[in-house]
Amino acid sequence: MIGFFSCQKEDDTISESTTNNISIKEYTFDELNSNTTFSKTYKKVVKAIKKKNLNGSRSLDDNDFEIDSTIIKEIKIGNITSYTFLAYLDNQEPNSFNNIVIQIDSLENERALLITYFPESSMEYIVDHNSFTFQGTSMAEIVNIDSTAFVNRDMDIGCFVTWYCNWGGSIHLAGDNCTESYMFSETTCNLGGGGSGGGGGAGGSGSPNNPDPINTAPTYTIPYEQNLIECLGLNSVENANLVVSNWINNPDNFMQMREASIYLIGENCIADAQAFTIEAIETTIEGGEVDFENEVILDETFKDSETQCIHNLLKSNSEFYNNMLSNFSSEDARGVLVLKIGSTLNGDWGTTLGSYNNYNEFIITTNSNIENSSNLKRMVTLSHELIHAYMFSSLENWGLIDYSPEGEPILNLVCLNGINYNDLNLNTLDEKDRFVALMCAFNQNTPLNEQWTHDLFNIWSFDTNTYRESLEDLLINAHDWNGENSAFKNEAISLFGTTNWIENVAEAISWIGLENTQEYTNYINSIVNPVKLLYILNIRNKIQSAKSNCL
Repeated sequence: MIGFFSCQKEDDTISESTTNNISIKEYTFDELNSNTTFSKTYKKVVKAIKKKNLNGSRSLDDNDFEIDSTIIKEIKIGNITSYTFLAYLDNQEPNSFNNIVIQIDSLENERALLITYFPESSMEYIVDHNSFTFQGTSMAEIVNIDSTAFVNRDMDIGCFVTWYCNWGGSIHLAGDNCTESYMFSETTCNLGGGGSGGGGGAGGSGSPNNPDPINTAPTYTIPYEQNLIECLGLNSVENANLVVSNWINNPDNFMQMREASIYLIGENCIADAQAFTIEAIETTIEGGEVDFENEVILDETFKDSETQCIHNLLKSNSEFYNNMLSNFSSEDARGVLVLKIGSTLNGDWGTTLGSYNNYNEFIITTNSNIENSSNLKRMVTLSHELIHAYMFSSLENWGLIDYSPEGEPILNLVCLNGINYNDLNLNTLDEKDRFVALMCAFNQNTPLNEQWTHDLFNIWSFDTNTYRESLEDLLINAHDWNGENSAFKNEAISLFGTTNWIENVAEAISWIGLENTQEYTNYINSIVNPVKLLYILNIRNKIQSAKSNCL
């Protein structure tokens, strides 16, 4: 009824090329635990293993274990579903790793294996699939969930099918990034009926004696803690940081620690990435949040705020916003963006500062009052300040600005004598040269003043739109205009009509913060209707009454 088997690479495995409409998905334990069928069986399996309800030659002095809750692979073939997850056993075999596999059919028949893998060569990490190669042997033990579970079943319960993926050149353990056409399987069986030998025959998933072998795609994890500590140099006396080291080694922080480690591996542990990671960990310790993909730090004042909700909404709904965010993790203009909520100079809605003596860091602070205001006010403030940060990052990368000790940008611009910058054809210039040409043109016409950072809003961004026009488009497309409150919407419709009210209001909002530029004066002078003009001049107050609930 219960068997034990060890599997060798040569004599008891066969490869299968058919995929049988397989589906592999990856979940965290928290995501799957709401599945009552999985949760019920999982609890039984844990109880069985901890009660030493295993067969075989394993020492049964201590069967306590923990699971890696970050990745559980769900494999579905027809009406059969299996779940595979990494387990850390207290009595771990040397040079091995363990997986627990649970399989459930449509009648809720339950089966489980504890599989120990013995790699015979280094397991290469496949970054694009977050998976690993595997060459080695395995040993499986059947978990006796219920003493009657396998009675009178016409099958060999010792078989299991391992799914692989050959996408990208290196054969690796299959996961949810691998499409079905790139998958193949290897079936391993113990047809000898028990014992500890490895000389059993081989059988396929279609064997008459084996209609439903247990399906698995092994999960494995790299030593994230060790890699992170070594990359940051925390194992050396001169770089010792007890607070950060304790955070890394705290199992409660595994998910965030793993993300930091993967980020550093992807960045080849370069100095800027190390500095960002240290700041990111310190931010997390203080209650903040980190977006490693874009190298954005959300400090504790910003995390879980209404303004963060708008930030997340713009990340989902605005290509322009995402293009600017991605700049901070690009190789051409690397920098760190910090988002926070607090007091601002002169009570401005938002401020953006650079870094005087730090690695490229840009701090956007939105005023505390914005948090209690409307979605439109938060949206225009956050986007306006992100445009500043993007410009500062680009200008700094091109060597066109420095920063004061307070973080204010200082132009480092060289305009050539004898050139009329007003006559240059901007269509022929790249983004850097457009910045230079327009700044020099501004300077030729009127000596530059502190408004130069806002004058730049009226040069081209990523396409033929100016930054101000791109902000207008962002407001039109990302904001929930249909969900606006009736009073705000009806007033705008009465002035601008049912067809154009959104475009007119979005245009007026996009000029907020640019009121001291010549282009704003030109915009205001173009409005002939005095009632519309009064509305637009009062747009800052008008949007105060707009919808305030982000969700």
